[in-house]
Amino acid sequence: CAKDPETLAEPAWAAQRSYLEGYLQQTDNAIFASNFADPVQGHAAYLDTDTTIDNYLAQELLKNVDGNLTFSTYMVKRREGKLGFGPLWDFDLSLGAVTDEGCDNPQGWRTRSAPWYQRLFEDPAFAQKVRTRWNGLMLEGKVRGLIGYIDQRAADLSVPQADNFRRWPIMDQYVYNNRVNPGTYQGEIDVMKAWFNQRIDWMDAEINRAPGVNAKR
Repeated sequence: CAKDPETLAEPAWAAQRSYLEGYLQQTDNAIFASNFADPVQGHAAYLDTDTTIDNYLAQELLKNVDGNLTFSTYMVKRREGKLGFGPLWDFDLSLGAVTDEGCDNPQGWRTRSAPWYQRLFEDPAFAQKVRTRWNGLMLEGKVRGLIGYIDQRAADLSVPQADNFRRWPIMDQYVYNNRVNPGTYQGEIDVMKAWFNQRIDWMDAEINRAPGVNAKR
């Protein structure tokens, strides 16, 4: 397990580095090959489709600035297994918190702008699997259920947040490209939930848009 890419530069990791570089190159080649949608020889031969889709939906749902495979992404390559995504991390620039890269707007794709995902969505089978996974999560109430989780965690943090802002009085200040500045703890929760509800509505409509109709950008 190498937390940082620099670890692989150490001499003791030479064999692992060579193997991983080769596998990543094979994966990239397969994604952009003419037969990339082939279920045996295409991207599915190298990528763990399930974790690739789950990573996509998690990053896209929160419209994470760092979620387009450019900055902060963990991946897993198990022995004799395919390349997968996880664990999820680094979501400080998400949920409409900042104006970076237009991610304050609850509409529009972010993670799908990554070259790998752009290509994968050209495969109708992959797009359908994303749609099926999303609709399953929606039917189970796991997506809308996150709104309740926000309220639960907000209540759990009500005391420590007060201590935090007494120590660092920045609640009513612009810190880093804030989208809004409600000035109160509850105000921050309310605007986050409002943004999140809009995001869910937009994604649900776009993911289920009729085939052949271009999604809004």
